[in-house]
Amino acid sequence: MGGIVILAGLLLAYLATRFTSGPVTPAGLALVVAVVGFGLVGFLDDFMKVRNRRSLGLTKIQKFGGTAIVSLVFGLIV
Repeated sequence: MGGIVILAGLLLAYLATRFTSGPVTPAGLALVVAVVGFGLVGFLDDFMKVRNRRSLGLTKIQKFGGTAIVSLVFGLIV
């Protein structure tokens, strides 16, 4: 739950600064996509642990694949 609060705060702060500082830039949007994407990978890991009632979440290959996909999307935006 802490990650959700941090991501919500980040997104709200980013949107608030867009109203006062200027338009959305590709670099800023890419950073938001990266942070949300990595947060999603972490959420899926934690969700799997809770759903299965075990301390095993995503495998290291699944985590690597998720972060690789997020990184590729980040690279395409920038």
